[in-house]
Amino acid sequence: MNKNFTVVRILDEYSLIINGGFENDIKEGDYFQIYSEGVSIYDPEDPSKLLGKFNNIKATVVAEQVQENLTICKSRTTFKNIPTVSAIIEGMGTITTQSTLSVDPSQINPIDFGDKMIRVGDFVKKISNTRNT
Repeated sequence: MNKNFTVVRILDEYSLIINGGFENDIKEGDYFQIYSEGVSIYDPEDPSKLLGKFNNIKATVVAEQVQENLTICKSRTTFKNIPTVSAIIEGMGTITTQSTLSVDPSQINPIDFGDKMIRVGDFVKKISNTRNT
């Protein structure tokens, strides 16, 4: 069963506690998304048909200390590869761009995801098992 959890305490800028633990099959190294409930999206051909909600993903965290019904989760560690000047000159530095789509501008309807501030009570869902699997 894939249970959703909530943030129950914020410890610092890097760690928080969720209301689930090994009793909920959480293991050290499991990944979770912290989110707030988003905008409802309806089928344009049947406006009464709810297709789902597009949630505001605030962060991805990893379980570090798992207890019976509580888990301390921490922000992911990221490594940035900063190219040297010589690598850029030799053409090893890459620049990524995104191509535009040919869309009807009158049909652009962006979603306002609100802020990314994590708060006690935000929803949490498990997105993958341990980082070693």
